Amino acid sequence: MRRENEETLRKLHAQYPKIRSTEYPEVHNSEVYESIRDLEFVFPQEGKVQPRYAKETKIAYKYALTVKHYITNKLLIDDVRDGERIVFNNYYK
Repeated sequence: MRRENEETLRKLHAQYPKIRSTEYPEVHNSEVYESIRDLEFVFPQEGKVQPRYAKETKIAYKYALTVKHYITNKLLIDDVRDGERIVFNNYYK
């Protein structure tokens, strides 16, 4: 997550509420604290990152690495990086 820019991570976090709870990738507490360090590196002027925000962003990030668009077959993370309009229901595992 450290190599992503601020805009990409904010857009991914905005997708978090749309992910069904049964589709959540597993996130261990050690991954959450690693995400906190990464997010504080990416958002240096924002102050301390809360564990809940880090966990939600990590879940959305892992989810975006696994789902593909049904027409273009591009990963969700690639579309977010490219600034494409995201229609969440067009992505599948």
